[in-house]
Amino acid sequence: MEKTSLIQELTEARIFYNADTLKGKSAAMIAELSFTMILALEMLRQVDAAFALKYAEKTYKYQDFEKMYNGATDLYNLLVVLENQDDYADHIITDSSISFPKLQFKRYLRDIMLKRVDNAADRTFLFKLEGCFKINDTFLKTVRRAIVDWDDVDDDEKKHLKSLLDNKFRKLAQYVDINMTFNSARIG
Repeated sequence: MEKTSLIQELTEARIFYNADTLKGKSAAMIAELSFTMILALEMLRQVDAAFALKYAEKTYKYQDFEKMYNGATDLYNLLVVLENQDDYADHIITDSSISFPKLQFKRYLRDIMLKRVDNAADRTFLFKLEGCFKINDTFLKTVRRAIVDWDDVDDDEKKHLKSLLDNKFRKLAQYVDINMTFNSARIG
């Protein structure tokens, strides 16, 4: 197998492709992982816009957030589960207090795809998402606050923010598709 095809295969690997891959996970953990992935996407948007655009397109492709697809991104499939927790109640531990702001997320993806940056809208979206997902992790809150003002963050702080997300991925699910690129990204 050629080196580039192996890298492409690894990049396209998914760990959450059906409900069985989520067995025993809680909605809170899925929300925390999804939030981490969205923060990583936003960070990659700043340092690897081509990847962020491609990932946003793949995530937006199905749009309905009604069911999991084998070809969808891990983020899409996780958000499907959060949006339809009752449908996955035999696989996950549900939490009705966690919700998914689908329309705002779709707007966010469209902005990435159109290369449109609106810091105020992104700040509002990420803050709302943090609330909807019931995120209590102080490290994720720190990253969320800093990431929308990326140009004002110094290089050492950028490295620190990336390391916070790296640690969160290691704790939650280090082999999610977006982390393959995020883990090797040169930030700061």
